[in-house]
This record gives sequence, structure tokens and C-alpha cells, in this order.
Amino acid sequence: MVLYSESDKRIIVRGEINGMPAYMLVDTGAVAGILSKDVVKDYGLKVNKNKKFSMQGAGGNFDACLCETPLMLGGRLVYQFLVADIHNLVDSIRRETGAEIAGIISLPQMRGLNIRINTHANYITID
Repeated sequence: MVLYSESDKRIIVRGEINGMPAYMLVDTGAVAGILSKDVVKDYGLKVNKNKKFSMQGAGGNFDACLCETPLMLGGRLVYQFLVADIHNLVDSIRRETGAEIAGIISLPQMRGLNIRINTHANYITID
């Protein structure tokens, strides 16, 4: 399965959450998949607030909860997302690319799906 990027500036691919389109930033530097807390109601995400984590990213420290709702990407289900306040990143990506992302796909998730990235042609493949 080949998924072409929605942007020529970043790899942003279209998936689905609960049957609705969700655009995701492919981030090889991310150690955890993250969904924006701002999309919880829009997508009807099931968030386990009893499973809380403190994380550190490029933007500093933040708190996150476990998300029990998967992302459908290229016909495959992607699990293991956290929900956190990433509005600064979402805003930055929107200004740079014009795309409204719901979250980030991390390197461990990419490995689990055997995703290969072609940065020259701006697409990913999923085996």
C-alpha cells in the first residue's frame, strides 16, 4: 500500500479514526504516537485517564493519557497512541504546510507496520 503525502514540506498521510479522515505527521524522531487532545471529541476517542504518563518532547514536558482508539492507516490498524496537548505542534504544521494534523505516527509504530519512507518522492509504503 502506498500513501502519498498531503504536503511537499512534511510527510503527512491520511488515515481514519472511527471512519473519519485523520491526517497524521510521520515523525521518525517520535518515540510515541500522539493524538491531539483537541480532537478527542471530534473523533470520539476512548481515552483511559487512569493510564497517565509524563513525557518529554522537543516542545518540553507534557502529560499524556493512553488512547484506546486505533487509527486505520492503509488498511492496517495502528494502536498505542497517547493523547496530549500538542496544539503548538499542530499550529506549527498548519502554518508550514496548510494541513491540519490529528497527531503523530512514531518510529515504533512505523516499525510495527513495516513502513518505508521515500522522502524524495514524498510517500510511504506499508507492507
